[in-house]
Amino acid sequence: MTTIEKYIKKPILPSKFADLVGLQYTATVTKEHKKGKGQFFTPSEISSFMGNIASKPKSKNISILDPGCGTAILTCSLIEKLIEFDLESIELTAYETDYKLFAYTEQSLQNLKIWLAEKRVEFRYTIIANDFIEDMAIALEKHKESFDYIISNPPYFKLSKDDKRVNLFQHLVKGQPNIYSFFMAVSVNLLKANGELIFIVPRSFASGQYFNSFRDYFFSHINLSFVHLFKSRNKTFDRDKVLQETLILKGCRIPSDKVIISTSEGLKDLKKPIEKEYDVSEIIDLKSKAKILHLPTTEFEEHVMLLFKSWNNNLIDFGIQISTGPVVSFDQGNFYLTHTKTQQFFWHRYIGCTM
Repeated sequence: MTTIEKYIKKPILPSKFADLVGLQYTATVTKEHKKGKGQFFTPSEISSFMGNIASKPKSKNISILDPGCGTAILTCSLIEKLIEFDLESIELTAYETDYKLFAYTEQSLQNLKIWLAEKRVEFRYTIIANDFIEDMAIALEKHKESFDYIISNPPYFKLSKDDKRVNLFQHLVKGQPNIYSFFMAVSVNLLKANGELIFIVPRSFASGQYFNSFRDYFFSHINLSFVHLFKSRNKTFDRDKVLQETLILKGCRIPSDKVIISTSEGLKDLKKPIEKEYDVSEIIDLKSKAKILHLPTTEFEEHVMLLFKSWNNNLIDFGIQISTGPVVSFDQGNFYLTHTKTQQFFWHRYIGCTM
């Protein structure tokens, strides 16, 4: 692989270097290859934001886990922030299973190592080619509570019921699980008592029966302190043409009564997000069975949330059942317009809330 140093006219931050390496890699593979791997590389604006929300380290010698590292842009951004606190050494464990990406990852981390050496910070790293979920499910006790920081943009794709990883986490599975939730579940066990977890993931885990068991498990191991929401579905990973509602979360094991909810439209206003602090009990009832994570982004949505919480019944009490899969309006138009028996058809836009 041809290195990119000769194309760079002046020194740049390791995260910018990693972003350029990612672009170079992307030009060598097909969209089908990236989709099959669930690869959606983190834009530099988001990686910088995620690195900057990290809290001050508790030690001068820290350990970091990046369980789906890609070109290690998130690790680079995190270290660019933590270096402000006069670190002495950093040990990184990075997982990556795409053999086509290894050389690019190595190039990025070697560049990071040189950058840190100039700042007199010792940097050791290990790139592991094993599947993160399988590897840690087997050796979890050996590595439990090993890392000060875990940062990740995990792959997003659904797993079949006969997938080996699904069998390892049957207690978290209902319906067809998405692999990103397994990354989150495994990672909370690997975090030190005073460590910090920073992830960007789809927001689908926040509600719904498919994720009930996962939420129960996740929120019993981690305390949220920060959540950032993107109002736009298509401006977060626009480079990869991804239409996905995503969020950034930060959490730790230390109990907290407060959580900050931050919002931006997309990337352009990410440096000036709107923030509001809530009591944890306002956005999630940890004593409930469902543990739904409510994420209001406007005052109107706050009112809807409070109204929702004031209800003492559910739809089943009124003989109403919800179906969100089999009936799709643009596929079933002829059926529900001509059928002699009528049924109520509710459109989600009438609710006007993104919780």
